Amino acid sequence: MENIFNEVEFAGLKKSYGKDAKEENIELNINKKLFNEMKENIKKDRRGEVAFAVERPNGKVVVVRTSFYPETIYRLPTGGINHGEDIVEALYREVKEELGLEIDIHKFLGVIKYTLINNEDNIKFYSYVFWVKEKGGNILEDALEDEVSEYMEVNNEELEDVVDILKKFEGEWKDWCMYRAITTEYILNI
Repeated sequence: MENIFNEVEFAGLKKSYGKDAKEENIELNINKKLFNEMKENIKKDRRGEVAFAVERPNGKVVVVRTSFYPETIYRLPTGGINHGEDIVEALYREVKEELGLEIDIHKFLGVIKYTLINNEDNIKFYSYVFWVKEKGGNILEDALEDEVSEYMEVNNEELEDVVDILKKFEGEWKDWCMYRAITTEYILNI
């Protein structure tokens, strides 16, 4: 299934949640394993993802990790948008599933329009980035899934450190870390 960006949907998000939301086009060469995983996810039922900077009551933002990540890796939380699913509904669902929190949308920051490349093949994928504020729930305790195994609360300077670690990572996880660095760094540039 071809993944097509919906301009009308993007305009609606801007109108409702962030008139100055940005579009950024990124071409990223990735290894065959990651490329095939992304391609399979799109084919199964994923037209994009929501990425969310969750601001806690103390003003810090949540970054997460999963138990199988390399030890030093944290990233901005994300979750899939199914084919035919409303982006805002996906955001609320994913925050609840991943973190167990109830949120208010503070701002729609924009969309990263990825062209993921492996050799001569490429796929389109979209990350819709939101700034949200926690309004209830118990982080991780109330999560509906157990993907996230650990979280940290970070300020902007610490978030820059998270991005630097992702960007400098070498080895098998390098391409995935670069992809996640771009999404995580996006909120620093707004």
